[in-house]
Amino acid sequence: MTGKDPAEADVVALLLKEMATKERDVAGFQARFLNGRLLSKGKVENWIKKKAKGDGPATAWLDIPLPSKFKFQINRKTGAIFTKPRFTVSKKHPALGVHYRLLAYGVPQDRWERVVHTRAGGVLEQLRQISVRLATRYGWDEGQATLFVLTGLIPLHYPIRVTVDRDKINLRVDPTITPRQFVDSYRRIRRQVLTRRTRTLSTKHLRLAMFLAECEPSTKWEERLNIWNGTYPPWNYDDVINFRRDCLQARNRLLNPKISLSRVLVFNTKERKKGRKLPPK
Repeated sequence: MTGKDPAEADVVALLLKEMATKERDVAGFQARFLNGRLLSKGKVENWIKKKAKGDGPATAWLDIPLPSKFKFQINRKTGAIFTKPRFTVSKKHPALGVHYRLLAYGVPQDRWERVVHTRAGGVLEQLRQISVRLATRYGWDEGQATLFVLTGLIPLHYPIRVTVDRDKINLRVDPTITPRQFVDSYRRIRRQVLTRRTRTLSTKHLRLAMFLAECEPSTKWEERLNIWNGTYPPWNYDDVINFRRDCLQARNRLLNPKISLSRVLVFNTKERKKGRKLPPK
């Protein structure tokens, strides 16, 4: 063999793709809904739109707490769940939430994953279930798994995967990564996502944040200022406006670091939710 030596991540990606190709539900879906012929990347969007229209309106899923007197049985062939005795949603036993299931996928011109609502029993819901299982088993993004089923494209293998959710950096790390590689990667990621240099809060500002958390919410700022000045004479404030400003800034700097979501290279949950609309009832 000749040519450039392969990178470890590329080899792993190829091996995972080979394993996933042999999955029974993957081959079955491709044979049934693609006639055994994979799509090109440019046709994925239209294919999904066509199937979404054919499936019909999206299904709303209720979150229902099942009272202890009701038992359930699972049909092993279909996976359907039945209750004994028959359970009915009512004022006495209401649902506590509603959600829609979403199929994630990607298109060539987009940096972020797109999503489409699915219908129970529909083609896209079947694809979503396969994609979720593949993503869990092989460490892929759900959108990557969807594209793999439809196009056969090899999902990238990231030894370190990054998401940002609620202003937190979340890392999913391959156990083969060395401590040095982890530290170097985190340093690079942190530099990418922070919009400004972060400084460690001074003792004074940590005290301000703690003081604000311990105060009764109904306490007026003038009263808080008097208590603060009596407790911490070295850090006295003459003006309540400046005191309030410093308290709030100290709290916000601890809870909300300035993270640039647009610069995160791996899929970002906040971007995924941006502009999403609920389907018509």
